[in-house]
Amino acid sequence: MAEIAKPKGRPLEMMVLSDPYYVKYVIRRQSDTVGELKLKKEFKRLIAQFDEMKMNAECPNCGRPAKFLAYYKSTFFHELWCGECSPFWLEHFSGRMDIFNTYMSALDYVDSFCYGDRSLLKAIIRNLARLKGLSPKLNAREAK
Repeated sequence: MAEIAKPKGRPLEMMVLSDPYYVKYVIRRQSDTVGELKLKKEFKRLIAQFDEMKMNAECPNCGRPAKFLAYYKSTFFHELWCGECSPFWLEHFSGRMDIFNTYMSALDYVDSFCYGDRSLLKAIIRNLARLKGLSPKLNAREAK
């Protein structure tokens, strides 16, 4: 198996936010070398750190802190949701929305419903990062 190309000059924190397709490739690939295993372990640690961050947004339906993004299947259109109230779209669009709040669930959503679209995956991760208080123009300091 070919070795994973190591990122040169790019902090791994930045890669998690700006190149999720590469991160997905590394995490889901069977690792052969110690270097690959270390890279995979570090990406998983950074993703766990990202997932622990709370969203800095309110549920538009009730005003409670938002905890989830609800995406209309195969699109970038989304709603924020606290997980407790019953917004109109929850029943109206039942079965046509995916609800998530983690990095890996975003990867799964794009793979399952959006044909692995790289640009959509990047946009969703950037949107999650923005909702968690990271600026749209991510830099290495903010990513840490």
